[in-house]
Amino acid sequence: EPAMRAWAEKLGFDTIDVASLDLTTPAPGVVWVTAHFGADAQRYARNGGRVLVLAEDADALGGAFDLLTFARLKPRSGDGDWVPRTDWLDRSGPFAAIPGDTVLGIAFEDILGDLVISGIPNAIRPAVVASGLFNGWLQGAASTTVSTAYSQGVVTVSTYRLRATVDSVPLSLPLGRAVVMAAAE
Repeated sequence: EPAMRAWAEKLGFDTIDVASLDLTTPAPGVVWVTAHFGADAQRYARNGGRVLVLAEDADALGGAFDLLTFARLKPRSGDGDWVPRTDWLDRSGPFAAIPGDTVLGIAFEDILGDLVISGIPNAIRPAVVASGLFNGWLQGAASTTVSTAYSQGVVTVSTYRLRATVDSVPLSLPLGRAVVMAAAE
């Protein structure tokens, strides 16, 4: 995907054309980066591949998680009148180099996407949650970057606005690199 290729190259990653991938035998260390988890990306993950979905619109997951109707992309809820929204990032593993504390400050405001991931993890679909938010006395919890098994592979979904902010927000580059590295783990 040309837009994803350009973004990944700005982050300093080597890229290959999706058409050259063998969807039945994923190559080690190769992460398929996409804005839509379509049939080919799903096949790649089912066969053991790693896929990163930069979820920029509500249809980014396609029908991939339809069997688990509680695993959805939904709009980010704003601050309440009396309980503020708190966005957080687990600064371990690939995210250890991201400056700051667990709670995200104003420097991240332009990177926060319009969507959140609802329902992953859950009892049926465990996951590694790297970032998320809560509001409403912890009842409005959701994920913003999560990695979960998908058959033989792993799908990482992130709702951060990493492509749109790569040239304008200084934290976007290291955060983008960290999200790709999390998808590769």
